[in-house]
Amino acid sequence: MINANADTAHQWVKTTGTNFPIIADPACVITRAYGAECAADTTLVAPGGTIAKPHPGYGAEMLRELSAGVARTAGVAAQPLALDKAPQQLVVGCPISPMEMPLAAQAR
Repeated sequence: MINANADTAHQWVKTTGTNFPIIADPACVITRAYGAECAADTTLVAPGGTIAKPHPGYGAEMLRELSAGVARTAGVAAQPLALDKAPQQLVVGCPISPMEMPLAAQAR
């Protein structure tokens, strides 16, 4: 999931070369439902909706690990990623809290 609209999510996928699905979640409703604690928190969801592995933060190594996990979960070979624009050090953002969201989003 990405806390952005569908157009921004699509652009992020194109920029990073990510080859797994990204869900736009601009109000972070789904993000919080899966227990994300900070911005740049990625959760690999297995078939049936169970959490296979949380990935707090964002960086090249995390993306490699996530891609491998997606491939294992799907039973396919991992695909190469374009990681030249991803940070080499793990980056962790701000905590996700209702106070960061507009009041309309909190009410959902």
